[in-house]
Parts: sequence; C-alpha cells; structure tokens
Amino acid sequence: ARATPSTSPTALMSLIPYTVASCSSEDEQHPARELQSFHSQSRGWQSSRFCDFPQEIVLKFGGPVNVQQVQLLSHQFKIATRIELFVGSLAEGQAEPPASGFEGIQFSRLGHFSLDCNERSKFQARELKTVYVPRRADGLYLRLLLHKCHVNEHNLYSQLGLLAVRVIGDGGGDGERPLDAPLSRLATRPPLAPEEAEERAGGAVDGGVMALLHELHRDKEEAVRAEEYEHAKALKTRIEELRGVGVELSSLERKKLAAVQREDYDAAKSLKDQILALRSSAGVPVPAPPPPTLGLGSFGVVPE
Repeated sequence: ARATPSTSPTALMSLIPYTVASCSSEDEQHPARELQSFHSQSRGWQSSRFCDFPQEIVLKFGGPVNVQQVQLLSHQFKIATRIELFVGSLAEGQAEPPASGFEGIQFSRLGHFSLDCNERSKFQARELKTVYVPRRADGLYLRLLLHKCHVNEHNLYSQLGLLAVRVIGDGGGDGERPLDAPLSRLATRPPLAPEEAEERAGGAVDGGVMALLHELHRDKEEAVRAEEYEHAKALKTRIEELRGVGVELSSLERKKLAAVQREDYDAAKSLKDQILALRSSAGVPVPAPPPPTLGLGSFGVVPE
C-alpha cells in the first residue's frame, strides 16, 4: 500500500528565500541585504540616521508564494512602534514582474502589529514577533512598512533595526528550505557591535532631549538644502550642546532612581530639583510617560 502524503498546512510550510528589492534607507554598516541570510552573528538591517518615517522594505520571492507566517526579530533598542504588512502580486494580464521598480504590482494590505518599547528588559532582549497570516496571501512580494521608532535614551539617531525577517509558506521555487534554526536562539542579548558600543560609550541620552535632537537635525538638513549655512551652523552648535545636556539629565535620572530605591527621599528630591532646573535652563521638555503596553510574545496580524 502506498503512503498517503500529509495534507496538513504545517507539513507543507517551508522557509521561503527572498532578495531585498528595495528599501527607503540603510545604514552603511547594516545594509538591507543582510536580511537575506541570518545566523548567530547576523548584523541585520538598520535605517539611516534620523531617517524619515515610515521606512519601507520590499522583499521579492523567486516565484509565486503563499505567505502563511512571517517572523521578525527586532533590534533591542532601535524599535519600530508599528509594522504594516502587504503582499504584492502581478496585475491581471501581466505575465512577468518588472525588471526594476514595482510598475503593475498590486499590493494588498494584510494588517499590522505593534512592538513593545522594551523598557522592561532594560533593552537587553530582542523581541521576536511571529505573525500568522489569517487568510490566503499569494504573491511575489512582501512589503514591510515600519513606522516611527520608540524614543529611548540609547537610540541616539532615531533609527529602526531588524535583525532578521523570515517568510514561511509554500511555493517560491526550488530554493525553499526546511524550517530549522529557530530565531528564538537569536533573541537573547547580543554582544554590542562596534558602532553601538561607541554610541553607548558617550553616555545614554535623556528621552526628552532625543525628541528635540530629532527636530533640530531635521531643521539643520532643511537649512543646508536652502543654503542657509549660518543657520545650519547655529543648529549644529545647539545639537552638540543638547547632547551634553542629555547625557547629564540621564545620569541625574539614574541617581534619582537609585536614591528612591534606597529610600533616601531627601536626595531624590534634591536630584529632582536639579533635573527640573537643568531642563528649564536648556529648554528641554519633560518626556511623556510611556503608554501601557502588552507583554512580549507572538501575536497575529491585526486585520483591517
């Protein structure tokens, strides 16, 4: 008697290879092509410094696929607040995908999900999201739209980062690979890359200062484009001053927290007064408290 092949969806699923067809921006040390393969030392993709939001990454498969699951491993502190997913397919009557660009490609929105700000892990863990696509999603492309970053004292340049993106389903040609090497192995705190170690060596920066620095950097870029170089120079000086203020504020906040933990409330009150005085003199707003968040874990896509 012949064995009957399994028809369960899980048995048919495999890891679908892809190439990165386009991205809005990339850091020189973390180009988007790093997403095309992953391993224990994977550097992943990071956006350019002070990038525009949202950022877009488009993945292209080797042939038509049915996307059933997407796994994303986020950077530990360069974290998008929200990510939208779209599947792209050929327009009716179009036989081949365009040689470049996306003319004639129709993108259908699958849904979106949110990422935790990661404060509870003290930015030591990477968040792994496993997204289960609730309906059949056939196509040649997967588009990721990454919205603004969570503001924190470590992300000095308001970047976004993904360590890995895995697409699981069926189809895509002979390049399919069996499911192995779970991304959860990479979700632990990695050694700092050289440029990240350099960022942290200068001291963590206060969240309110981070938001202000982002605005000033945009203003400086606009001044340079308008050839208003005196204004750009003044903004550059202000940015450098604020970075120093940000490091000092962050240090005072940590000292205040330590004083509260040892129940030295006189010291905590004195440090609070110093923080408020420094914010006032430097024109730094008090950062808004973070909104309540759900716990880390795997969540399905939120449908439209």
